[in-house]
Amino acid sequence: HSPDNAANGLDPVHQRVQTHFLEIFLDADMAVLGKRPEAYEHYASLIREEYAHVPHDVYCEKRAEILESFIGTVTDKGREVTMEEGSKSIFASDIMRDTLEDGALANLRREIASLKNGVIPSRAE
Repeated sequence: HSPDNAANGLDPVHQRVQTHFLEIFLDADMAVLGKRPEAYEHYASLIREEYAHVPHDVYCEKRAEILESFIGTVTDKGREVTMEEGSKSIFASDIMRDTLEDGALANLRREIASLKNGVIPSRAE
C-alpha cells in the first residue's frame, strides 16, 4: 500500500483502472497525429487558423518547438538533439503505439521540417 494510493484513497486495482482510463483519454486526444498525411495536414492547417493572430515566423518557431517536444527532439544552440531511440513515445497505450506511432512520427517530422523552412500547412480549397 503505497503513499500515493493512501493519499488518493484508491486501492491498487482502482489506481490501475484509473491510470488505464487516463491513458485512453490522452491517446484519443493525440490520435489525430497518426492520421493519413493528407488528413494530418488538414488538421495542422486548422491549428494555424486558430493561431492566425500569431506572426508567421513566431508561429513556425514555436509550433516546431512544441512538435519537437512530442517526439523528444529539441534544438539546442542551433543543433538538433534527439532523445535515445525508444525512450519516449507519443502514445501511452501499447495498442496506440503499435497502430499510430510510426505515422504520427512521420507526420510530426514532416511538419517540423516544413515549419523550419517557413512553410505552414494550408488547406487545399
